[in-house]
Amino acid sequence: MISIICSILGFITATWFFLGMAWSLKKSPMITDAAAMPVWLIMLMALIFLGFDIYQNFKKYSKKRK
Repeated sequence: MISIICSILGFITATWFFLGMAWSLKKSPMITDAAAMPVWLIMLMALIFLGFDIYQNFKKYSKKRK
């Protein structure tokens, strides 16, 4: 159960950090939208991979409980 809680807290913390970092790039007057787009894409891919890993963790935990 602790791994599920840690996975959720880690996902929330990573999402908060990634979005904050990407958002600060967007607000900079020297960085254009086109220059910030690769950062947004990499952050989105990282969050998708993290979400998939958490999904696999949930599946493994639910099989273990049965």
